[in-house]
Amino acid sequence: MIAQIPFQPQTRIALLIDADNVQPESLDYVIKTLESRGKLTIRRAFGNWANPHLSSWASALRTYAVEAEQSFNVSNGKNATDIRLVIKAIDILFSDEIDAFALVTSDSDFTPLCIRLRNGGKEVYGFGKKNTPRSLIQSFNEFDVLETPQKVAHHQPSSGSVEPDSPLLEAIKSAINEFKDPEGWAPLGRVGYRLHNPSPSDMSPPKYSSLKTFIKKTASLEYAEIGDKLIPKVRQK
Repeated sequence: MIAQIPFQPQTRIALLIDADNVQPESLDYVIKTLESRGKLTIRRAFGNWANPHLSSWASALRTYAVEAEQSFNVSNGKNATDIRLVIKAIDILFSDEIDAFALVTSDSDFTPLCIRLRNGGKEVYGFGKKNTPRSLIQSFNEFDVLETPQKVAHHQPSSGSVEPDSPLLEAIKSAINEFKDPEGWAPLGRVGYRLHNPSPSDMSPPKYSSLKTFIKKTASLEYAEIGDKLIPKVRQK
């Protein structure tokens, strides 16, 4: 007789996207990251879809079965998208049908919402740009930095590569070991998140314009954009 395996329910996650503040190219990474943590029970993207600047979202929403929530701006100076997203999040919170929230945004106006969701006993994951305000980052349980995918699939170190002896390099290697897959690749967003918690000021390399630039200039690290969606990743050589 085959022994029965105890049922272990998956974490139920509600994904809420502020389409005004992120690019649709990031959606593949967000979905795959969350699916590795649990079941995406709710997928909603918020925006004024009548606005031409959101037209690039159409394909991504269809591909990943994300429901589009329409938010018309009824008056100047008021962001109806933000308000609608907050109302939906609170509705979901009190329905008690999910275990965690994932917000895709870089708008610090959502800081009080994240705090309220955490006070309600929910895990709150964040995805946003590298210049996301510190207050918003700290309001999440975890935050992933999203970088816009580039067209070049793989990058070798330039001829000016260096091997800096710095706390930053050691911190990057530690983060890679924490998040790496079986082939040694770690998502750049997860590495960036780890470097910014808890002391980003100690990790900021003044010689380089970004973490990506630092990695590509470092001889012992390898940078690549992997998969159909060219997800930025890094590993040790």
